[in-house]
Amino acid sequence: MAMVEEDAAVLIAGYDENNVVIYSPLKGKLEKMEFRGAAEWFASNGNRFLTYAK
Repeated sequence: MAMVEEDAAVLIAGYDENNVVIYSPLKGKLEKMEFRGAAEWFASNGNRFLTYAK
């Protein structure tokens, strides 16, 4: 999960060598983003990620 903008989050649902698949609860759908564009978007939002490990 990545925090974006002020108080929104997106779920990183998958990735491959070229794309990142993101689920946006605000939009209610999955979207593919080109890897470089996603990295820049995450960086512009402070690279804030949440993970869980048991």
